[in-house]
Amino acid sequence: CETCPLIFKVNVCAKLEEEKGVMLADPMLMMPLHMAAGVLHTDIITCLIELGADCNTAMESSGNTPLHMAVRAEASSFADTQSNSLSCINAILEGDTKPDTVNHEGRTPLHEACSAGREVVVDVLLSYGADINKLSRRGENCLFLFLEHKPNLNNTQLLGKLLSLTSPLKITNSEGLLPKCLELPEYARQRSELI
Repeated sequence: CETCPLIFKVNVCAKLEEEKGVMLADPMLMMPLHMAAGVLHTDIITCLIELGADCNTAMESSGNTPLHMAVRAEASSFADTQSNSLSCINAILEGDTKPDTVNHEGRTPLHEACSAGREVVVDVLLSYGADINKLSRRGENCLFLFLEHKPNLNNTQLLGKLLSLTSPLKITNSEGLLPKCLELPEYARQRSELI
Protein backbone atom coordinates (compact mmCIF):
# COMPACT_ATOMS: atom_id res chain seq x y z
CA CYS A 1 0.00 0.00 0.00
CA GLU A 2 1.46 3.29 -1.11
CA THR A 3 0.41 5.38 1.88
CA CYS A 4 2.55 3.47 4.39
CA PRO A 5 5.95 4.73 5.52
CA LEU A 6 8.73 2.76 3.84
CA ILE A 7 10.06 1.20 7.05
CA PHE A 8 6.58 0.02 7.98
CA LYS A 9 5.93 -1.26 4.48
CA VAL A 10 9.12 -3.30 4.40
CA ASN A 11 9.01 -4.68 7.94
CA VAL A 12 5.31 -5.19 8.57
CA CYS A 13 2.97 -4.86 5.59
CA ALA A 14 4.81 -7.36 3.42
CA LYS A 15 4.96 -9.87 6.26
CA LEU A 16 1.29 -9.38 7.11
CA GLU A 17 0.27 -9.71 3.49
CA GLU A 18 2.44 -12.80 3.01
CA GLU A 19 1.12 -14.50 6.14
CA LYS A 20 -2.43 -13.11 5.90
CA GLY A 21 -1.70 -11.83 9.39
CA VAL A 22 -3.61 -8.56 9.14
CA MET A 23 -6.14 -10.15 11.46
CA LEU A 24 -3.61 -11.63 13.93
CA ALA A 25 -4.47 -10.61 17.46
CA ASP A 26 -2.82 -10.64 20.85
CA PRO A 27 -4.50 -12.56 23.72
CA MET A 28 -6.92 -9.65 24.37
CA LEU A 29 -8.01 -9.73 20.69
CA MET A 30 -6.25 -6.42 20.08
CA MET A 31 -5.26 -6.51 16.46
CA PRO A 32 -2.73 -4.34 14.63
CA LEU A 33 -5.56 -2.02 13.57
CA HIS A 34 -6.57 -1.48 17.22
CA MET A 35 -2.97 -0.69 18.07
CA ALA A 36 -2.57 1.78 15.19
CA ALA A 37 -5.90 3.41 16.07
CA GLY A 38 -4.85 3.73 19.71
CA VAL A 39 -1.86 5.86 18.69
CA LEU A 40 -3.68 7.61 15.81
CA HIS A 41 -1.29 6.49 13.08
CA THR A 42 -3.16 7.26 9.86
CA ASP A 43 -0.64 5.68 7.48
CA ILE A 44 -0.65 2.35 9.28
CA ILE A 45 -4.44 2.42 9.66
CA THR A 46 -4.87 3.04 5.94
CA CYS A 47 -2.38 0.32 5.03
CA LEU A 48 -4.00 -2.27 7.30
CA ILE A 49 -7.47 -1.48 5.95
CA GLU A 50 -6.16 -1.79 2.37
CA LEU A 51 -4.76 -5.20 3.34
CA GLY A 52 -8.15 -6.33 4.59
CA ALA A 53 -8.20 -5.54 8.31
CA ASP A 54 -11.74 -5.61 9.71
CA CYS A 55 -12.65 -2.23 11.20
CA ASN A 56 -15.55 -3.71 13.15
CA THR A 57 -13.67 -6.35 15.16
CA ALA A 58 -13.94 -5.77 18.89
CA MET A 59 -11.31 -6.44 21.53
CA GLU A 60 -12.31 -9.38 23.71
CA SER A 61 -11.47 -7.60 26.98
CA SER A 62 -13.41 -4.35 26.42
CA GLY A 63 -15.47 -4.74 23.27
CA ASN A 64 -13.76 -1.67 21.84
CA THR A 65 -13.41 -1.45 18.07
CA PRO A 66 -10.63 0.46 16.31
CA LEU A 67 -13.04 3.43 16.10
CA HIS A 68 -13.53 3.38 19.88
CA MET A 69 -9.75 3.30 20.28
CA ALA A 70 -9.19 6.25 17.92
CA VAL A 71 -11.93 8.37 19.53
CA ARG A 72 -10.53 7.68 23.00
CA ALA A 73 -6.97 8.44 21.85
CA GLU A 74 -8.14 11.70 20.26
CA ALA A 75 -9.90 12.67 23.49
CA SER A 76 -6.75 11.86 25.46
CA SER A 77 -4.75 14.25 23.29
CA PHE A 78 -2.36 11.59 22.02
CA ALA A 79 -2.62 13.22 18.62
CA ASP A 80 -0.01 15.70 17.41
CA THR A 81 -2.70 17.82 15.83
CA GLN A 82 -6.45 17.75 15.64
CA SER A 83 -6.30 17.27 11.87
CA ASN A 84 -4.11 14.18 12.36
CA SER A 85 -6.57 12.62 14.78
CA LEU A 86 -9.53 13.45 12.55
CA SER A 87 -7.77 11.91 9.54
CA CYS A 88 -7.33 8.68 11.56
CA ILE A 89 -10.98 8.65 12.58
CA ASN A 90 -12.07 9.37 9.00
CA ALA A 91 -9.79 6.60 7.65
CA ILE A 92 -11.42 4.10 10.00
CA LEU A 93 -14.93 5.30 9.17
CA GLU A 94 -14.20 4.99 5.46
CA GLY A 95 -13.11 1.38 6.07
CA ASP A 96 -16.70 0.10 6.12
CA THR A 97 -17.02 0.75 9.84
CA LYS A 98 -20.33 0.55 11.66
CA PRO A 99 -20.33 3.80 13.69
CA ASP A 100 -22.85 2.54 16.28
CA THR A 101 -21.02 -0.61 17.38
CA VAL A 102 -21.16 -0.89 21.16
CA ASN A 103 -18.45 -2.02 23.54
CA HIS A 104 -19.03 -4.11 26.70
CA GLU A 105 -20.39 -1.03 28.49
CA GLY A 106 -22.90 -0.58 25.67
CA ARG A 107 -21.13 2.63 24.61
CA THR A 108 -20.61 3.71 21.03
CA PRO A 109 -17.74 5.86 19.76
CA LEU A 110 -20.22 8.77 19.75
CA HIS A 111 -20.88 8.19 23.46
CA GLU A 112 -17.12 8.41 24.03
CA ALA A 113 -16.78 11.62 22.00
CA CYS A 114 -19.70 13.26 23.83
CA SER A 115 -18.38 12.17 27.20
CA ALA A 116 -15.04 13.80 26.35
CA GLY A 117 -16.73 16.95 25.00
CA ARG A 118 -15.06 16.59 21.56
CA GLU A 119 -17.40 18.52 19.27
CA VAL A 120 -15.38 18.06 16.08
CA VAL A 121 -15.32 14.29 16.59
CA VAL A 122 -19.05 14.32 17.39
CA ASP A 123 -19.66 16.13 14.09
CA VAL A 124 -17.59 13.61 12.12
CA LEU A 125 -19.35 10.64 13.70
CA LEU A 126 -22.78 12.18 13.09
CA SER A 127 -21.85 12.79 9.43
CA TYR A 128 -21.25 9.02 9.12
CA GLY A 129 -24.67 8.23 10.56
CA ALA A 130 -23.93 7.66 14.25
CA ASP A 131 -27.12 7.57 16.33
CA ILE A 132 -27.16 10.35 18.93
CA ASN A 133 -30.15 8.81 20.70
CA LYS A 134 -28.68 5.35 21.26
CA LEU A 135 -28.56 4.43 24.93
CA SER A 136 -25.66 2.79 26.74
CA ARG A 137 -26.18 -0.39 28.74
CA ARG A 138 -26.85 1.82 31.79
CA GLY A 139 -29.51 3.79 29.90
CA GLU A 140 -27.36 6.88 29.32
CA ASN A 141 -27.73 8.95 26.17
CA CYS A 142 -25.05 11.17 24.65
CA LEU A 143 -26.39 14.25 26.46
CA PHE A 144 -26.25 12.47 29.84
CA LEU A 145 -22.66 11.35 29.24
CA PHE A 146 -21.68 14.88 28.16
CA LEU A 147 -23.20 16.36 31.33
CA GLU A 148 -21.32 13.87 33.55
CA HIS A 149 -18.07 15.88 33.25
CA LYS A 150 -17.55 19.35 34.73
CA PRO A 151 -15.40 20.77 31.91
CA ASN A 152 -18.14 19.98 29.41
CA LEU A 153 -20.56 22.36 31.12
CA ASN A 154 -18.50 25.25 29.72
CA ASN A 155 -18.84 23.92 26.16
CA THR A 156 -22.11 25.68 25.41
CA GLN A 157 -21.88 25.09 21.66
CA LEU A 158 -21.79 21.29 21.97
CA LEU A 159 -24.36 21.40 24.79
CA GLY A 160 -26.72 23.34 22.50
CA LYS A 161 -26.16 20.85 19.69
CA LEU A 162 -26.86 17.86 21.95
CA LEU A 163 -29.97 19.53 23.39
CA SER A 164 -31.31 20.20 19.89
CA LEU A 165 -30.57 16.72 18.51
CA THR A 166 -31.54 14.51 21.46
CA SER A 167 -35.01 13.05 21.07
CA PRO A 168 -36.78 12.51 23.31
CA LEU A 169 -35.03 15.20 25.33
CA LYS A 170 -34.09 13.44 28.54
CA ILE A 171 -31.21 14.25 30.87
CA THR A 172 -31.62 11.34 33.28
CA ASN A 173 -30.47 7.76 32.82
CA SER A 174 -32.79 4.76 32.81
CA GLU A 175 -32.79 4.76 36.65
CA GLY A 176 -33.99 8.39 36.72
CA LEU A 177 -30.64 9.70 37.98
CA LEU A 178 -29.20 13.02 36.86
CA PRO A 179 -25.59 13.30 35.65
CA LYS A 180 -23.24 13.69 38.65
CA CYS A 181 -22.25 17.26 37.79
CA LEU A 182 -25.82 18.49 37.83
CA GLU A 183 -26.20 17.19 41.40
CA LEU A 184 -23.44 19.54 42.63
CA PRO A 185 -24.65 22.71 44.42
CA GLU A 186 -22.61 25.01 42.16
CA TYR A 187 -24.62 23.79 39.15
CA ALA A 188 -28.08 24.34 40.66
CA ARG A 189 -28.86 27.05 38.08
CA GLN A 190 -27.93 24.78 35.16
CA ARG A 191 -29.92 21.92 36.73
CA SER A 192 -33.05 24.08 37.04
CA GLU A 193 -32.67 25.32 33.44
CA LEU A 194 -32.34 21.79 32.07
CA ILE A 195 -35.06 20.11 34.11
